[in-house]
Amino acid sequence: MKRQDIVFLARILVFVTLLTHGVSAFSALKPPSPYIDVGACPFECCVYRKWLAERTVVVFDQPNGKKVSQLAKGEWVQALDGATYSIPLRIVASRDVPEASIHPGDVFYVLHYEGESYWLIWFNGKTYDAEAGDKRQPKTTWWVRVKRTDGSVGWVKAGGGAFSNQDQCGSSPSANVSP
Repeated sequence: MKRQDIVFLARILVFVTLLTHGVSAFSALKPPSPYIDVGACPFECCVYRKWLAERTVVVFDQPNGKKVSQLAKGEWVQALDGATYSIPLRIVASRDVPEASIHPGDVFYVLHYEGESYWLIWFNGKTYDAEAGDKRQPKTTWWVRVKRTDGSVGWVKAGGGAFSNQDQCGSSPSANVSP
């Protein structure tokens, strides 16, 4: 084999290696699905404290786990912490999103709502708080770990009006009610 053939093959090998690593680096720029945001409290003035069940609420052993009990309407619990589980929503930017240096044509992912028109988004492998929502919304479930008065601990789906006293700004009638 001639020296120029070896150089040519070496260049092809380098090109294929760069191409392969480039593809895997690109796929790493997509968020995991589901995207789990531990500690999230997904709206303006959201707070973990004593909450009041506004309806019967199923209690699970873990997020997406098995049912272990249920809360009765009117039962108080201590909300300890939580996490949002989201299926990222792929968006092609139609405008600039300065908080994340996104420009028209860039692809980013909406993860979940944070409040006051801000969303948690994923762009180029990083998360940002940005006014970058869309008419469409990602599928998101807000899981919260709660402690009952008997000391038992479990997980509940906390959205959809299941609880009051979640808002420290006092926008709901029972937000300032103490147990």
